[in-house]
Amino acid sequence: MLLTKYDNLVKDVFTLYDRKQYSDVISLLHQMMDDYPNRTDAILFLKACTFTAQEKTDLALSTFQNGLDKGLWWNPEKLTNNSELEVLQTDSNFKLIVEECIQKLEDAKQEAKQELFTFGNPTASTAIFSLHMRGYNVKNFAPYWMNNHLLANYFYGFPQSSQVFGHDSYCWEDPTVAESEIVHAFNEFHQISRSKQTILAGGSQGGKLAIELSLKGNKLNTKGFLAVIPAIRDLDIIKDYLEKYKPTGKGYIIAGDQDIFFEKTVELVKILDAYNYPCQFVVKKELGHFFPEDFTDLLQEAVKFIQS
Repeated sequence: MLLTKYDNLVKDVFTLYDRKQYSDVISLLHQMMDDYPNRTDAILFLKACTFTAQEKTDLALSTFQNGLDKGLWWNPEKLTNNSELEVLQTDSNFKLIVEECIQKLEDAKQEAKQELFTFGNPTASTAIFSLHMRGYNVKNFAPYWMNNHLLANYFYGFPQSSQVFGHDSYCWEDPTVAESEIVHAFNEFHQISRSKQTILAGGSQGGKLAIELSLKGNKLNTKGFLAVIPAIRDLDIIKDYLEKYKPTGKGYIIAGDQDIFFEKTVELVKILDAYNYPCQFVVKKELGHFFPEDFTDLLQEAVKFIQS
């Protein structure tokens, strides 16, 4: 899977960075620029952080400026709250870069709209309605879920949020807006799907949302949820939904034991078990906040479990 290869290269970047092999990091990022043009903004961000670690602030600044000159930009909070860029915070040129990104963010918010993308077989008996990760778009997120076999056997719906995160990337930050858009997109999806059963799914922030919407009265009337590396933070809201709505269905959660959200996810699974909500929990060893390489296989196992 092409995107998993990209993720593996990002892991390699982090490993080399932690070892302070900065020249190797830059070389690898140059290679990735050629192979993954749709990820140029993320790659340039990593390059700038690496130049900063090398105390090459001029190169870091020029990297950001080159991106801006190409029409790219970054979430302003990502620029100002990243510890790797702390040394740049008082630089007047960096402040100008941040200001330009703030303006681009506001401009993008004015133009953004919720969209629905569909793939696969509309006559399939099983549909998967999947919510993208924070800072992603459907173009970068959907390929994790598909291969030729799955496209023939499932019908996919991928709503893209109107909430802008960065250049051509989106998030589900406002829960009220997110729920409204998801319900609207799902109704649109349901009109063109002939599937008998639909599974609500998602990755990271989208995975968290899939869990919450399934437990919160299940307005979409889905069969269950599939959450991949869910970004679990608030467990109290999960307890509230379980107590208030007493949801039915089944869940399937995939997480890496090196994920920053892993401990919270473990607690979540224990809570679901305490409330007798059936949920299968798959833990991938040595995996951080990334999709597992065998995800398309796990996806089929998840469908079988949820529909059983």
